[in-house]
Amino acid sequence: MGDGKETIRLRIRTIFKSLCSLYPFSKVFSTILDNGLISKNSRTRAESADELGSLFQGHGVTLFPIAKALPLIARLIGDRDASVRSAALTAIGSAYSLVGADVIYKHIG
Repeated sequence: MGDGKETIRLRIRTIFKSLCSLYPFSKVFSTILDNGLISKNSRTRAESADELGSLFQGHGVTLFPIAKALPLIARLIGDRDASVRSAALTAIGSAYSLVGADVIYKHIG
């Protein structure tokens, strides 16, 4: 997900979208959560947060473990790369639009 070429990143996004039709959304979500958000590559972290945000928007937050995901995504807000910060805020914003402020504040702290 963190390749330098935009065309490769777009193809990987389409692969993730097709993976969601083969595997349960929660499994794809947890794989991105466990592997993408802790990567050393900033583009990978940004793309992972972006993908998690799109999964929130597309499928809601009830299918995913948001108690585990939101603190990890919120940790990316303090990243030094602007694209990672922006993607993390977008992902939290998409979860916020679905569940509201109380749930977000409870899980992020």
